Amino acid sequence: MKKIAVLIFGLSLILGCADKQQQGNEVVVSYKGGVLTKLDLLAHYKLLKRDPQTRRNPKLLEPEEVIKHAINMEMIIQAGLKRKIHQDPYVRQELHKKMSDLFLKLLKNELVAQIDSKDYNDVQAETFYKDNINLYTTPELYSVSMIKVDAEQSEGIYRKIKTAEIDFETAVVTYSVDEKSKGNKGSIGTRSLNKFKPSWRDAISELKLGEVSEPTTLDGESYIFLLTGKTEAKQKQFDDIKAKVRNDLMYNDYRKEWEKTYNNLRQE
Repeated sequence: MKKIAVLIFGLSLILGCADKQQQGNEVVVSYKGGVLTKLDLLAHYKLLKRDPQTRRNPKLLEPEEVIKHAINMEMIIQAGLKRKIHQDPYVRQELHKKMSDLFLKLLKNELVAQIDSKDYNDVQAETFYKDNINLYTTPELYSVSMIKVDAEQSEGIYRKIKTAEIDFETAVVTYSVDEKSKGNKGSIGTRSLNKFKPSWRDAISELKLGEVSEPTTLDGESYIFLLTGKTEAKQKQFDDIKAKVRNDLMYNDYRKEWEKTYNNLRQE
């Protein structure tokens, strides 16, 4: 700790501390294209101090090393500018992304006032709950297995399953041409209807529990589906999720405020 304190003290002597701004911010390094001042270098030191690699090697925080690192960084930037790398559209977007993220972090409290979920009462929260009931309803979930089969064999395979000549899993292992679902014994998971491929949804929604579909040609491929499970839609009660609804209402209003801010900035 004593060594670190000495290093910090030494750096402050060379670079000048932030509380001495009124005494001038002298240029320490000049180069073609810019300068590094005391305060630039102090800021660079503070940035390095947060770097885990630098913390593991305190020598990198010594004044001479800090200055050298800052100069090296500036020279890399100058080399890039000389080669006009910053004018490449992809590089430009990377730079703008980092800049906009930083500016947003620094300006967010100025651009949009902070909102607290505690500012909302139960009446406001319940109104939002009712207006957005779909957000608080667990949809029907379908557990589905399927066999992707050769079109010419599909009817024969279907008959064997329906007559119990073979069970569904055996049919999958024997006839499936889809290796991924075959490895899962035909199971393609449990999810809401809208999470299945659009072309599959009608075929799946019409099935009853335990029912095997007739061969269906979808997107040029032949499938046989089996509905292995289904849970009904369930609505969460407001009293059970009151705190969550308040937070959702807060973030909804926050998004609206940000949209207003972005509109105003675009107009400016």
